[in-house]
Amino acid sequence: GVALPLFKGHTGVVRCVDVSPDGGRVVTCSDDRTARINDAVSGKNIAVLEGHGGAVESCMFGPDGSRVVTTSADATAMIWDAADGAKLLTLEGHAEKLEGAEYSPDGHLVATASEDRTARVWDALTGESYGVLAGHEGGVTCCSFSPDGLRVITGSKDKTARKCRNRLKSSCIFWFPAQARTITACHYSRDGSRVVTGSWDCSVKLWCASTGKIEHTLEGHTKNVTCCVISRDGTVIVSASDDRTAIVWGASTGEVRHRIKGHKGAVTSCAISADHTRVVTGSADRTARVWD
Repeated sequence: GVALPLFKGHTGVVRCVDVSPDGGRVVTCSDDRTARINDAVSGKNIAVLEGHGGAVESCMFGPDGSRVVTTSADATAMIWDAADGAKLLTLEGHAEKLEGAEYSPDGHLVATASEDRTARVWDALTGESYGVLAGHEGGVTCCSFSPDGLRVITGSKDKTARKCRNRLKSSCIFWFPAQARTITACHYSRDGSRVVTGSWDCSVKLWCASTGKIEHTLEGHTKNVTCCVISRDGTVIVSASDDRTAIVWGASTGEVRHRIKGHKGAVTSCAISADHTRVVTGSADRTARVWD
């Protein structure tokens, strides 16, 4: 829980953070309509990604670290060269604000989630839209690919999460009854056996991905949960909250291992390094931090 580099430079709320696969870089995005790529050790800025016409809501490195995808309130997603910040593709088709996005594990696809109550799957190299995942009764806030890339979990303001085939319209396999309020985050475990969701009901839930059975309900935050992720080895869950904290949980027992404090505003996002040794958080205080 010790704070390491502090990333500054944004002039608005930091909405999302991610760590490159090699752990060497951190990408952040903000209401200031930009994303920034920084050196994870020194905090030095490497590139500023400019081009969106609205707040940048999410950002994620591709699986080889060479590209970044961002989503925006301008209803588009963009794919960027992570080395120099050059814009490579604009993904257009959603009717309203985009919330989350995620690369498939092989890097060939990108999924996006939108306030228009749909998610879409795109070719990450050409920008072609492969399919619309419909069925939610509220805005879709998040999406996550299964490890084989064949299924997508989506979470929504309708308080449910759905598991769908990734290229077929309305191809919901089943849905999780999920949580008492808006689902803000969803994430597949690396082995595909579990899904973690976070909600405005202040809780995080860990589910069996095949049956939808709840394994753990993690309670410890006092305000909305804004983000949650599970480590690559499946042993740790990290959640972020409007209560200005992030919590590191044991995935097998649901116990609190660390409570991360230090931000001066709501913690809007969290990510875990590939080697499981560090956590990155983004905040409404306009900064991102790395924690040991």
